[in-house]
Amino acid sequence: MIMGALNLSFNHYFQFFLFKLKFYNFLQLLNILKITDRFHIMLDQSLAYIPLHLHSCYSINDGLQNVGPIVKQAAKLGFPALAVTDFNNMAGFVRFYSSCKAAGIKPIMGADLQVKENTRPGEPTKIFTVTLLAMDRVGKQNLYDILSDAWINTASPDIDEVACTVSDLAKYSEGIILLNGFRGDIAQFLREDNRKELEERLNFYKKNYPNRFCFEITRTKRQGESEFEQAALDLCVKHGFFPVATNDTRFLHGPKNIPEDGLSDYYVHDIRVAIQKGVQKGNRDLARIYSDEQYLRSPQEMEELFKDLPEALANSRAIAARCNVDIELDHPRLPHYDTGDMSTADYLRMAAHQGLDKRLQFLFPDEKTREEKRPIYEERLNVELDVIINMDFPGYFLIVMEFIQWSKEHGVPVGPGRGSGGGSLVAYALTITDFDPLRFDLLFERFLNPERVSMPDFDVDFCQRKRYKTLQHVVDHYGRNAVSQIAAFGTLAPKAAIQGVGRAIGVPLGQVRRVAGFIPETPGVSFNDCLGIDKKGNPCESVAPDFLQFFNQAKIDDDKETIELINVSRRLEGVIRSIGKHAAGVVISPTRIAEFAPLMLDSDGNPITQYDKKDVEHAGLVKFDFLGLTTLTIIDDAKEMIDVRRKREGKPPLNIAAIPYEDEASYEMIQQTETTAVFQLESTGMRKLIGQMKPDRFDDLIALVALYRPGPIKSGMVDHFVQRKHGFEEVSYPLPEAQDLDLKPILDSTYGVIVYQEQVMQIAQVLAGYSLGGADILRRAMGKKIPAEMAAQRDVFLHGCQKKNKDGDVCMKIFDQVEMFAAYGFNKSHSAAYALVAWWTLWLKVHYPAEFLAAMMTADCLKTEKLIAYIGECHRLGVNVNPPDVNSGKYFFGVNEKGDVVYGFSAIKGIGYKVVGRLAEEREANGPYTDIFDFTVRVGTKFISKGTLEALVKSGALDSIGPDRATLMESVPRAIKYAIQSENDQSTGQCDLFALMDDTKLKPSYVKVKPWSDKLRLHYEKALLGLYLSGHPIDSYRNELYQYCGTTTLSNMIPGTPDSPSSVKVAGVVISHMVRISNRDGAKYFVIALDDGTSTFETMVFGRPAEQFNQILKEKERELDRRKKSNPNETIIASPLIIIVDGLLTLGEDGSQRMRVRNIESLANLRMLKAKHLTLNFTKSSLQQNFKLIDETILRNRIERRELIEQKRYAENPEEVAHGCDLTLIIDNMLMKLHSDKYLYLATEDLIDGIRDVAGLNSVKVSY
Repeated sequence: MIMGALNLSFNHYFQFFLFKLKFYNFLQLLNILKITDRFHIMLDQSLAYIPLHLHSCYSINDGLQNVGPIVKQAAKLGFPALAVTDFNNMAGFVRFYSSCKAAGIKPIMGADLQVKENTRPGEPTKIFTVTLLAMDRVGKQNLYDILSDAWINTASPDIDEVACTVSDLAKYSEGIILLNGFRGDIAQFLREDNRKELEERLNFYKKNYPNRFCFEITRTKRQGESEFEQAALDLCVKHGFFPVATNDTRFLHGPKNIPEDGLSDYYVHDIRVAIQKGVQKGNRDLARIYSDEQYLRSPQEMEELFKDLPEALANSRAIAARCNVDIELDHPRLPHYDTGDMSTADYLRMAAHQGLDKRLQFLFPDEKTREEKRPIYEERLNVELDVIINMDFPGYFLIVMEFIQWSKEHGVPVGPGRGSGGGSLVAYALTITDFDPLRFDLLFERFLNPERVSMPDFDVDFCQRKRYKTLQHVVDHYGRNAVSQIAAFGTLAPKAAIQGVGRAIGVPLGQVRRVAGFIPETPGVSFNDCLGIDKKGNPCESVAPDFLQFFNQAKIDDDKETIELINVSRRLEGVIRSIGKHAAGVVISPTRIAEFAPLMLDSDGNPITQYDKKDVEHAGLVKFDFLGLTTLTIIDDAKEMIDVRRKREGKPPLNIAAIPYEDEASYEMIQQTETTAVFQLESTGMRKLIGQMKPDRFDDLIALVALYRPGPIKSGMVDHFVQRKHGFEEVSYPLPEAQDLDLKPILDSTYGVIVYQEQVMQIAQVLAGYSLGGADILRRAMGKKIPAEMAAQRDVFLHGCQKKNKDGDVCMKIFDQVEMFAAYGFNKSHSAAYALVAWWTLWLKVHYPAEFLAAMMTADCLKTEKLIAYIGECHRLGVNVNPPDVNSGKYFFGVNEKGDVVYGFSAIKGIGYKVVGRLAEEREANGPYTDIFDFTVRVGTKFISKGTLEALVKSGALDSIGPDRATLMESVPRAIKYAIQSENDQSTGQCDLFALMDDTKLKPSYVKVKPWSDKLRLHYEKALLGLYLSGHPIDSYRNELYQYCGTTTLSNMIPGTPDSPSSVKVAGVVISHMVRISNRDGAKYFVIALDDGTSTFETMVFGRPAEQFNQILKEKERELDRRKKSNPNETIIASPLIIIVDGLLTLGEDGSQRMRVRNIESLANLRMLKAKHLTLNFTKSSLQQNFKLIDETILRNRIERRELIEQKRYAENPEEVAHGCDLTLIIDNMLMKLHSDKYLYLATEDLIDGIRDVAGLNSVKVSY
């Protein structure tokens, strides 16, 4: 074996090797690296070690710490330089670079990269790993390119599968130093004793990495290291290569540096890797890959470890000296915008003035008024243009203008603007935004402050469904290599950490779920938040007291498993676990993206930058946000349907942008808080605020959006606003005891209350003479609440007020008021933009309710609770909702010529887009379908299967072409058989297809069967549509429920406050229930979802009500079993479980309603106890057809009066014994009272629903 031979030769000339390595090899390396005499002297003093191979948690599958702690520890250990070489990526390099520069450490750019070995066809794939370090600018670009090509050519989003080729190592070798260790190709050839490949590869490295190829020597006690070291040193002597010492670092601290939790970095890292690999801690394969020696050793430890080979340490220092990559940060570079012979500044001025002229014609149709207003607008426009040009941002505005204008011209709806960009008149003139900033008193300086240079940032909303068209246009316009989306990295949050660690260390699943259950669902919550530790490490109130108590109890009980679970999870919190993609961010480069950032792939296989949104901007690329807003899709869908209607009416298409800001009917609806489906205004909390405010002007809507946040609500801003609006509190500017009437124009729209950030800026300008740029700095200072900065600003404010001859005491009181409200102030530009979208949706709902709600249903077709609410709203507004219809329906929800909403096929389970496309195409080409046989033949069995046809029948889609659903269902086999026969005949030329369809002698007849009961029809609807459409199971019980709940429904419940909850009694059908176990006491509780046809509501039920519900479920099961035994030959569909819930209803801070349930009763049980009379109503024919079944059902539920009396006599609680009912019979409107001194009848579900199943919902009336 060659390895053994190398061992012998190594022992034979060990002394000669050291001599040669010290005085030839090492001096040769220094000469190559052109190290100065000063560096020689430094090396003589200390052959210090530089870490050149280190993984951060950006390596995804291993690496424990992020780059910040790594650099901090390196500085503590005194390293003058450091490399982070993450696995197959450089995602953390910008942050690493910045951290190193701040710490006075030289950052070295590098990466570990997998390489796919050259193999012959049929041979297994072999992968090895090398470490690449960039020496200079060329090396940096080659490192970017080899990483990018590896990802793109591998075409896999899995970081484990990414690999470059051996030829790539040659192609991108310039400016790169390559470290080849015991996981590399040379080690593989040595183990395989493959001398031929070994020599060829060594010559490959000599050719492509002359004086830049090094053998990496590690001594971390892993299998294969020492053998490779001996062989590598021999090859160094033979070929003139250089050995370099590294510690192949994966974590910071070694086995002698254990923190307070008693868990070593190696142990925690082992669990981190196990989580990523989906295995348990201690896996043998992982044990071979890692050791507890792979920590960031100090220079002294490395000198001791390599005291027999100091040259390997010195070589690390020499390599560090040669790696000199600097990256220019925070210098944005925009792509080129073609302006012809004009400068970008001149082109922007021209485009802005032309755009403003068009805007003024729209805003002021009257020429005289327009010319009066023009100077004001042109002055503001020129001021903004001067700032934009002086700050060198014309190109940015032109680029955004181009893709927004393209979108609008190509049918991609674009939002009116969001964020501070709405304050720019230039943006409005260029059609980047769609609302007039002067009309709404919006400030340009809030968007672009000449006194605080920062890149402008337009957040642009696009139609969610059509956004891809704009993105594709940008790619086509600038080139595929110049456009990319941006990476986003998923980290381990507390819940995920608990779950991952639990699996890795083998904690029982129930215990893992219990611990995770203590952690709130609130996004961003940390373990320290749960444990009551603030950001400075001081005690504070816990956001999860149950978790804190549980952890403390575990420590008292010395519950080692739980303690370890939580402590390891805390250590892994924030560790990067996955690669994602920024939802909206896109970068456009002036050249190739890969010149600014290496690329990787998202989960869909599309290229994204390896740097995240912050780092990619630091690297010089400009981010553009292409945000998807579903509301724009809804408005677009509604407009399409509205325009069809308007065309029928002889009207022009609707112009959404021209919807007036004043509309009495719209304000009337919002004042009634009927805001279901209205953008931003439909939550319960918002409705409550609307009810208090009673908005009657557009400025009120802007304020609504700004005020509906926890800060303003808790601070009292909302109360002052409402009281002042309705005259219950005097309007002052801003305080009765401290006001200045110069502030009236600023605060008048908000009744003297400081609501917006722009108002803070204007107050500073008017009272203290701030420039608007300086006022923006003041606003930001108030938001940060830095004492020293605020003290300085207070002095500036006071001096400015005195300079303007203002009362100093009054002004400082106003300053205090401004400072208090500034913390809650909202960006008015953003609020105005969203208020405008909200107004559009409100106006559409008022004037085109069917079209608007149909569009809403399309958007939420997979959200049953939303569909229920929208259908309920349709009924409230007098709009019919028809089942899906093969003769008028489409894939999406629509509106027919009668103004009825037609259910979309997209919401039917099992019906795909191709089927709908085919049936619509055939219908448009050859007219409406006449019956199920005509439908099946024309659409064809290629698209229609038996299951598809049954789904269409059950959902009601064939109601318009058939007698009833039961008959249609029984006829499905005949229809399929007929279609197959027709297709066969046509293919053999035996018959003309349309002649066959018209020949009634050949067409099958329907199979006659008894119609479905209402309950069965609704049961199938629920199964196929997810909800009840043609009716609701609760409909036949509403009269009964009225005496228990009155007119209260799930949609009109009025919540109280936590201090004063509302007492509510409401009924609903239980559509789902889940059993849970309480983490606190182990007791069973339920999560129940109710549906009453107007809305859905979910609540948790604990304690005695949970026991009541559990008993109701058991009784329901017993009742169903009794019915099945009584009707063994029939399919029994369970009656709806209707419960009456009595509870205390409050409104949470998040705007959701929460109920503390006090009592639960089932309607079935209440009826048994309290019903006194039953009226059965039949037609003569239905009674004759079902006489036997009706007779058996009545007799089955008859009981002797004497028996009931006995039961009550011996019952512990007589009130819990059934009452028994008299019976009245109506046949064809003839009354027959069946009075009996001997018998009464029990108002069971078996009796009531059994008769309703055969005779209809109105066949039984219950009286109390």
